[in-house]
Amino acid sequence: MGTEFSGKDVRKIHTISELTSDIRSRLESAYPFVWIVGEISNLSRPSSGHLYFSLKDNTSQIAALMFRGQNRQLRFQPENGLKVTGFGRITVYPPRGSYQIILEYLEPAGAGSLQLAFEQLKRRLEVEGLFDPVHKKPLPFLPQRISLVTSPDGAALHDMLKVFKHRYPNLHIEVAPVPVQGEGAEGQIAAALRKINGLNRSDLIILARGGGSLEDLAAFNSEDVARAVFDSEIPVITGIGHETDFTIADFTADYRASTPTAAAESAVPVKERLKTEIINSRSHLCAAFKNHLNRLRSKNQNMQEKLLHPRRSLVLSRMRLDETEEKLMRRFKRLISWKKQQLGWTEKAISPAPLFYRLEQKRIYHAQVHKMLHFYQSEDILRKRIASENMKHRLLNLSPFAVLERGYAVARKLPEKYIIKETENLSLGDSIEIQLARGFIRCRIEEMDHGKKKL
Repeated sequence: MGTEFSGKDVRKIHTISELTSDIRSRLESAYPFVWIVGEISNLSRPSSGHLYFSLKDNTSQIAALMFRGQNRQLRFQPENGLKVTGFGRITVYPPRGSYQIILEYLEPAGAGSLQLAFEQLKRRLEVEGLFDPVHKKPLPFLPQRISLVTSPDGAALHDMLKVFKHRYPNLHIEVAPVPVQGEGAEGQIAAALRKINGLNRSDLIILARGGGSLEDLAAFNSEDVARAVFDSEIPVITGIGHETDFTIADFTADYRASTPTAAAESAVPVKERLKTEIINSRSHLCAAFKNHLNRLRSKNQNMQEKLLHPRRSLVLSRMRLDETEEKLMRRFKRLISWKKQQLGWTEKAISPAPLFYRLEQKRIYHAQVHKMLHFYQSEDILRKRIASENMKHRLLNLSPFAVLERGYAVARKLPEKYIIKETENLSLGDSIEIQLARGFIRCRIEEMDHGKKKL
């Protein structure tokens, strides 16, 4: 049965906008602010800076929105599949008529947001290469000026000053006072590092603070501080927390010390120990120089003993000169005798009778050689001429012009001028060029037969 309405019934008809507005008011009144837990999915980050995603559990999901002003305060990066706990207000999005939650706060469920932010930032900076040892700068052996970036009221500063006083009392120390925890601490720390680099009068920077919880060390786990440490042209030593504490700044620093005290100890040597080493080195150097001098003196003495008196040396030189002169004279006499023999042999060889006989023999030999060369040359020319004629006939038989002389023609399609082998690629009205044995004919196709006909 259908529903019957009497004329007395009072019907209130809502527009879609009125109904949506009414539902929105009831939802926002019933759920002004709620805590919600779920898994992130369909995460979107448009250029506006807002975050759009869905929060879901095993059976349901709700659309979620987090405006740019709120998500900038997040210490971790939301990711698909991450389970989170959020705080926000329920509302309706009128254009789609769907309800959603606008989040004011978000944190990982089951894990601290600081720890997650630490791991995410560490992973990202490591991929960028900020932790690569190739970027680590060597520490100066004996810095003249050291800048301490730390809290002026913390125990870390007093511990480091105590170490410097013990190890190297007259060292020049500058303190750049900064807050080491709390809101805005990371910005002031990064600014102090950049200012020290801008002044460019320090040889070494120590970034330090005492131990604390992960929340206390949050400033040293920020990206701004990590990049300021990495970008520093001056070598940076970090001494943050206790031995087991590691921060992002430790990974980007040129050297990481386990504590502020250890950082100060690694920065400068012990002055008294240096003095002792210098004294010992000086003693070793003096002893080595004396030994070297003694060796040179002994070598000089031996050389003096081996040197002859100039008069004796002159007598020996004259004796060697006389011996050399005598040897030269003997060799000169032998050479003259040998040349005389050669001259006699030459006179006999060039006498008129033997010379005429040898010339006649040479003439006969040259005539025979000339006759043989003329014969072989004529034979070779004849063979090459016959081979050339044969090659000429073969080339003429293979020439396409010989084919044209027999009445054949070559057809080319215009304007491409490629040779036509079949009618498949031609159309009526195409222009063709026909090459004859002498001359060309240009014509247009009016009829075609695609069949193969034999001549």
